[in-house]
Amino acid sequence: MKKLVYDIINRLNLPKIEFADVRLTSQDTEFIYFENGGFKTISKNFDNISLGIRVLINGTWGFAGTNKFDKSSIDKAMKRAINNAETGSIFRKNKIKLSPNKAITGSYFFKPEKDPFLMKDDDKINYIAFSYLSIACIL
Repeated sequence: MKKLVYDIINRLNLPKIEFADVRLTSQDTEFIYFENGGFKTISKNFDNISLGIRVLINGTWGFAGTNKFDKSSIDKAMKRAINNAETGSIFRKNKIKLSPNKAITGSYFFKPEKDPFLMKDDDKINYIAFSYLSIACIL
């Protein structure tokens, strides 16, 4: 995946692009739905990988993302980010100016004190339901 990110950055090295960054994100998500104060459903999604492309053109940011990693989808995301910046720059009065900096690479991994994915679903549902009832009583 690192190679993919570097390849995209290299392809964004165009004269009209003042700045570009590419972010590869992997997320685990869980949604707990309540309706009318009662539990409705729970859904989980693990290892959801997505790609974000941001460019600065004519002093305006353009962004696009995809969760498909074939060449066509990445090309579309790159073009969409470029188009978003170019279109937005038509309307932007105060252009963004960045000072020249060296390229930076890095990664960040968030690790909570208590892993919510290891908690029992019933415990999470009860906690949220209790919090909701407590807020409703305060209001």
